Amino acid sequence: MTDLPSVMYQFNHKGVILCSAYNGTAIDESHLDEALAHAIDSGAEDVTVRRSDPQFGTVFEFLTEPDTGSFFKVKNTLVKLNYTVVYSEVDYIASNPVQLGDTDLSAVSTLCDKLLNHSDVTKLYHNIEEADS
Repeated sequence: MTDLPSVMYQFNHKGVILCSAYNGTAIDESHLDEALAHAIDSGAEDVTVRRSDPQFGTVFEFLTEPDTGSFFKVKNTLVKLNYTVVYSEVDYIASNPVQLGDTDLSAVSTLCDKLLNHSDVTKLYHNIEEADS
């Protein structure tokens, strides 16, 4: 079997945990210092505010090492600290996201939809940067 070329070098393998609320209050920039302290205490690598996430609105994005031990330790700690976790997976994050114009974005969206509707495709990773609303 020959080695096939891959684009995986353009992605970082990370645990991703998105939280939409802390202590029952929606996430906003004012909670970032406290979230950073929680990230450090829980073993997360980083935390950022992701504004206008297409699915969840404004969220904290905690990143972890991809191994399940680190990932679940951080996730369980955040739940105990009363964060509302709306998404948690070990994912591939694009190193160099690109922005597309409307025409190209429409064509790529159509292609992605067709790929995701194929029975052999379970997940699709891309480097297209989401437009801010």
